[in-house]
Amino acid sequence: MRGDPLLEVADKIDQTVTSSHPLFSILNLAFSELAEPRCGCSALLAGYGEVIVIHLLRDAVSSKTSEIGILGGLADHRLVQALVALHKNPGRDWRVDELAELAGMSRSAFMDRFARFMNEGPMSYLRRYRLAESREALATGERVSDVARRYGYGSPDAFSRAFRREQGVSPSKV
Repeated sequence: MRGDPLLEVADKIDQTVTSSHPLFSILNLAFSELAEPRCGCSALLAGYGEVIVIHLLRDAVSSKTSEIGILGGLADHRLVQALVALHKNPGRDWRVDELAELAGMSRSAFMDRFARFMNEGPMSYLRRYRLAESREALATGERVSDVARRYGYGSPDAFSRAFRREQGVSPSKV
């Protein structure tokens, strides 16, 4: 029989995070809160969780433990500039030439490297990222027209068609 998943994770973290690691203090705070929950426990644990995830992602990127996907792309000294730019401004009308320039590469070298690390081309990645972010915005109650504009679609109709094709449902149904 398997034990408590939270305790299993805590045990693994305890084995890998030494007292000199930036997460050590945060983890101690989180585990103390779990052991003796008090008023505000949920809010504290949510905040600690965000900090822990960010640190773990940073560690994965810097140790290059992931060679494919977003972590691999962020770990690559060339692609990171383009990926950060896409994520900061997903609604911008990006061109591959601009992204290649940010990466300090030729267009063809950038396209090859991006596809190797991300398993898809930059424009395909950007489209999927935009639609995933737009789904979250729609789920919070934002209007389709506002979301379409923010994520770089020329019209709500164009956005709706792309959304339906990728997500399988109309944006108004999210």
